[in-house]
Amino acid sequence: EDRVRVGGRARSAHRFKFFIVLGLLFILLGGVFYIIRLPKFQLSEIEFQGLTALNQEELKETIFRITEGAYLFTIPKRALFFIFPSRLGERLKKKYPRLEDIEIGRRFPNRLSAVIKERIPWAIFCVQESPCAYIDDGGFAIEEAPDTEGSLIRKVNALSGNFEIGQGALDSLLMDKLLMIGERAEKLLESKVV
Repeated sequence: EDRVRVGGRARSAHRFKFFIVLGLLFILLGGVFYIIRLPKFQLSEIEFQGLTALNQEELKETIFRITEGAYLFTIPKRALFFIFPSRLGERLKKKYPRLEDIEIGRRFPNRLSAVIKERIPWAIFCVQESPCAYIDDGGFAIEEAPDTEGSLIRKVNALSGNFEIGQGALDSLLMDKLLMIGERAEKLLESKVV
């Protein structure tokens, strides 16, 4: 009978400890959940550096749109703890091909900062039967461009080919050759070639 009492007491003590630990765990998780949901830690400000052609307000709207909603219907996507800068940067680069590089940092309690490097149009690239595009000095198609005449900007016409905005329009070997020809012409003419 004494053994039964001692075993029963030991089980009761283990149960009690288990429920204490479980209760403390719930309190800890509840506190973390409460802090994450505080308005103080929700994204409300975004700072940009390096913007030249892209619209700051449009970028802000896009970031706020991306961070709308909640994970598992409870954790706000705007909680700064759950905004993943590299993933957000990749989504912005897909949406805005003009973005060559973007570094996003979290600034607690409620701010993001973004340092941006934009692609600079080097020429207009046209393929027959397709819309023209601005390309950078790496041959990347930045955005649609008008089919222009004149010499305000370089123009590369191709008789055939296929490209999409946001991808490489010309391979790197051909771009290197075009850049080299432009540099040589500038040296020979002692003037800027456009």
